[in-house]
Amino acid sequence: MTTEKERLEAKEATDPGGPVAVACLGHRCAGLHTLAATEPALDRLPELKRAIRSSHAGLLITTGCMGPCHEGAVVGVGHRCPNPPGAPLVVRSMMLLGGMERTSRVAALASWLEQGGPARVPMPTPILTEASLGPIPGPWSG
Repeated sequence: MTTEKERLEAKEATDPGGPVAVACLGHRCAGLHTLAATEPALDRLPELKRAIRSSHAGLLITTGCMGPCHEGAVVGVGHRCPNPPGAPLVVRSMMLLGGMERTSRVAALASWLEQGGPARVPMPTPILTEASLGPIPGPWSG
């Protein structure tokens, strides 16, 4: 539920906020994405990129190794808060998902992000719940 403070912040913000995906492209994760690809491509994570582009104010960040290599390809997901110009990036409801080289998990994540992702829509279960590498934030966590 949105608070009055959050509504005022959103009204004054230049950045409206939206879903954020942080995709690990370290050696292992990048290799897993390449192996899972149905055709050779330089473009890794095409479905995730498409979902972010079609979401409301989505942001995709790629990074080097995030650490939990034993969990398969890793993607962090959260909700970027509305920000006025020059303010630092604030992300809430952040979670880490593993095994994101699996087609079913990427499809579930893409669908969730298109709908608004964390802080907007309850997490689709069980596919992404199984992928979670930690507590699931939000009122739908159990």
